[in-house]
Amino acid sequence: ALQYARIGQPVQWTTGPTSYVMTPGAIGSGNGRACRPFTLAAERDGQRWQEQRRACRGQDQNWYVDN
Repeated sequence: ALQYARIGQPVQWTTGPTSYVMTPGAIGSGNGRACRPFTLAAERDGQRWQEQRRACRGQDQNWYVDN
C-alpha cells in the first residue's frame, strides 16, 4: 500500500476480526533512503487504536517500518 497509494489516500483491509486503515503521507528522505510517514488505524471487537509511524525503503525496494 505504501508503494502505490497517493498522499492522503486511505487504504483499507481486514485480517481476521481486525479492520485496518492506512493513510500515507508524502515520500521524503531519511538516512539517504526514501521514507514515508503514515497513520495506521485498527478496530477489533469495538476497540479502536491509531498510531503514526514511518516506513523507509530498503535496498531490496520493500518498505520497512522504522522503530
